[in-house]
Amino acid sequence: MPFLKCPYKKASGKVTKKSPGKRGLKAKIYRTEAQQSHLSIPYICLMNNKEIAGIFSLLAKLMELHGENSFKTKAYSGAAFRIEKLPQPLESSDLDTLSVPGIGAAIAEKIRVLLTTGSLPLLEAYLAKTPAGVMDMLSIKGIGPKKIALLWQELGIESIGELAYACQENRLISLKGFGAKTQESILKNIA
Repeated sequence: MPFLKCPYKKASGKVTKKSPGKRGLKAKIYRTEAQQSHLSIPYICLMNNKEIAGIFSLLAKLMELHGENSFKTKAYSGAAFRIEKLPQPLESSDLDTLSVPGIGAAIAEKIRVLLTTGSLPLLEAYLAKTPAGVMDMLSIKGIGPKKIALLWQELGIESIGELAYACQENRLISLKGFGAKTQESILKNIA
């Protein structure tokens, strides 16, 4: 069955969703001839395993940033790792019979939603309640989601500029897990 470009998207049929920060998430969305005439049939999103793994990795980081259950964050992180290492593409796999350790029924359902709609509602909810500057701080080497959450909640730092200023004023030393060495490393990685 040949795929047609979706007339409701850009002329190229390509949809680009940008996540806050430096990286962009991309999904190619096409409609089949049957879907063209029956608009109730869902889209088919062509995403490779690396893109799907990136989405689950971002979800795990955001959940950790917001202090969610550590078992869930580890499950999404582990699923991201396993998805990236899969030899066959998920878009052509039968998700009902998929037997990969660490990918259960709930995560398989989220993959199905991601492949049919191009987005993940849980991720969208976390993106909506996370400031863009905090998302940018996730790209700084040397500090993870837990430390960023501490900076955000304890010191009210919501951007990379505010973080650099706080480092120059030695305000990070007052927080648990931050020392002079960590402050210097953060400043070095920001610049």
